[in-house]
Amino acid sequence: MKNTISIKNSILSKRSLSIASIVLALAGSFLAIAPSTYAATSVPLGAADTFAVLAGSTITNTGTTTITGSVGVHTGNAYTGAGSTTLLGGGTYQLGTQAAADAKAAALTAYNNAASQSPATAIGVELGSTTRLAGVYTSGTFGLTGTLTLNAEGNANAVFIFRAASTLVTAGASEVRIINGGSACNVFWQIGSSATLGASSTLLGTVLADTRISAGTSATVQGRLFARSGAVELSGNTITKSTCPAAVVGGTNTGVTPVYPTPTPTPTPTVAPVICPTFTTNPSISKVTTNSITAIWSGVGAKSWASRTGVGDYIAIGNGNLGTVTRTGLAPGTKYTIAIALFSGLDQTGCRVAFPITGTTASQVKEPTPTPTPKPVLVPEVCPTFVSEPSVQSTTANSLTLSWSGTNAKSWSLDARGMQTSYFGNENPNSLVITNLTPSTTYTRTVVLWSGLKQTGCSISLPITGSTDSVVAQATPTPEPTPTPVATPTPTPTPRPQVTIKPRGPVRTGDGSLGRGLRQR
Repeated sequence: MKNTISIKNSILSKRSLSIASIVLALAGSFLAIAPSTYAATSVPLGAADTFAVLAGSTITNTGTTTITGSVGVHTGNAYTGAGSTTLLGGGTYQLGTQAAADAKAAALTAYNNAASQSPATAIGVELGSTTRLAGVYTSGTFGLTGTLTLNAEGNANAVFIFRAASTLVTAGASEVRIINGGSACNVFWQIGSSATLGASSTLLGTVLADTRISAGTSATVQGRLFARSGAVELSGNTITKSTCPAAVVGGTNTGVTPVYPTPTPTPTPTVAPVICPTFTTNPSISKVTTNSITAIWSGVGAKSWASRTGVGDYIAIGNGNLGTVTRTGLAPGTKYTIAIALFSGLDQTGCRVAFPITGTTASQVKEPTPTPTPKPVLVPEVCPTFVSEPSVQSTTANSLTLSWSGTNAKSWSLDARGMQTSYFGNENPNSLVITNLTPSTTYTRTVVLWSGLKQTGCSISLPITGSTDSVVAQATPTPEPTPTPVATPTPTPTPRPQVTIKPRGPVRTGDGSLGRGLRQR
């Protein structure tokens, strides 16, 4: 009986050893396939692959930021602070463009892909001071203080997916690093709301956030920042779009980063380098009205340009570099974002650089305040005065001579009612002869002195009365007596010499008789 029991115990012992061996073998087999069971697959990015930063509403930047890759916004189209951003690696600005819309749709597909991968391992909130193998990890929120190490175990295709139902928050100076052959291009952060990266922190991988992403000052990202519906906020960051190297078949978990073989380069044809245009003066708003906004800029290397307000096609294009454009037909008191793009080729082709600016139309037309006309300094007006009142100095039957004296008078006048002649003038003559009057008539006139020329300004007046003389009858002149003529004395005749006349022949005498002629001796 005892022998029988011993035999049975021996058989049971052997069976137990066999079962244990089988269990150990199965356990070893399970541990060997566990990594592949939990291995994640790379998330396809599609049209979003060339983008380093992608936002739904807007991008803001403060400080000097360097981005390798393209920058896109959709459905918004604003990038505030683009002037202090440098794009490398052939990156372009896609602000409200179709390319940005396509990239955003691809990013949503990637977000859903990362959210659906399984199986997943639930872990705690804190990622710092831990090492993770390839796979999918989930938590309500993720926080990172210190260093998170990702071990690719020599597999260049190792994929790491971290899914947070709410937020990702990394502390300042925190770090994510990958060892043993992995690449940042296969690291993905699928975040249910927002991601916040601490100042001077380093993150590897593509962040797929549902709302917004905020990068602290000097934070570095080896990957991408995609915010599906909200904004991406930058602050002097370095963001480099990660690119996966060619996979290495047969990699082993050596504990060191594998060396990839250098492929033989394929000769490429020599292509003339494309020189992208640059803004020498960033676009700015120069003028706004109730329905228009005018933008100005200057740039070099541009053969064509374009401008767009809001989302959609460019509303103004041209060759050359216009330097100014006015967008009209806008609503008053409304904020608009205008994107100005310069192209290296004609007809909006080739390398492109774009810059967004924001302006608000005037709510109403404001009339310019007129410059008040300076009022002249007025010299106090001094009224004239009579020093001596007007008086009649002399009269005739048809005239009156008046005289007066005054001060501060620049003109004068005389009330001339009933007279044929008007009397007025400048200065102050102090005397006046009124003519063409009626004899034996009394006249009352008013002398007026004025402070201004031509009978203007302050005045003072005084009346004067005078009468013309009567007409005097002409007296008959008394004839002067005729003087009695004085008798002229008869002169005494001078005795004539005695002449003896001897008759020469008969002469007729007084009585008609003939006498004898006489001859004078």
